[in-house]
Amino acid sequence: MAAVRSTVVGNSHLEAVGVVQFEFWNGATFQMYSEEDQHVLQEALEAYPRPSEVSLAGGMYVIKGFDGVEHGKAVQMNTSTNFERIVRLKPPYKLGAHLPAHLPDGAFHFVFEDEQGEWQPYSQRLQYELSQSARCSPPPAQVFFVARGHSYWLVGLDRLSNGGGELTQQNLKTGKSRRVAMWSGEAPAAAARRAAFSASGAASSSSLATASSLASSVPGPITAPRLLGSAPRAAAEEAQKKKPSAPQASLVVPFVPGGPAAALAAYWWKNKGSETRE
Repeated sequence: MAAVRSTVVGNSHLEAVGVVQFEFWNGATFQMYSEEDQHVLQEALEAYPRPSEVSLAGGMYVIKGFDGVEHGKAVQMNTSTNFERIVRLKPPYKLGAHLPAHLPDGAFHFVFEDEQGEWQPYSQRLQYELSQSARCSPPPAQVFFVARGHSYWLVGLDRLSNGGGELTQQNLKTGKSRRVAMWSGEAPAAAARRAAFSASGAASSSSLATASSLASSVPGPITAPRLLGSAPRAAAEEAQKKKPSAPQASLVVPFVPGGPAAALAAYWWKNKGSETRE
């Protein structure tokens, strides 16, 4: 049974608005906690003062830095192996009466500075993830993300609530930092996809209109053309079916000159044979 540890550090108090969802990084993606653990963590989040550590699964796991979970500071530690996983509140969330980040009006996207000093946009997947985090209240101090197999922190979203500060990307392994900026408008990939979709829709509408116009100009129903010579051939086949065929003998008797078969053949020829010559 999960339980809240009594240790308390700090004096921050946030009142959850609605029910938030807790997730941990499983090595590939963020995974939801069980319903039981969600209930315990929700109660701990709303406790005053808030505990710095929360015990789960009968003490098998301890969430450290829980008093800073909304800022990306919490980790789950396995008490047997000391292995740690990042814990977060699923974005976007709203806690207390904190101000949201100062964001551009309308659409916006994130870019980072590469080795040549050029600004490059993040992938569409990361654009969505980072924009969701930017819409949190309070905005997190650091956001964990993975790009091209490398783990990073996006640092500084919390400073945007004051309308200032810079964003940086920090490599968890090397500690190297890069500048990050938030630009107005859609990311280039999203804009290109939207333009292609609009062009495709316009082309489809034009094709449908052309087909409808052609169909309305046809004076009557279209029938399949009749093959040349098909009528005479059909008539000939029908006549062939109606032509009587020569009758077939229904009695087979061995023919012996002067015998019964000879007399039967002479009788048949006299009475029926003349019909076959017409």
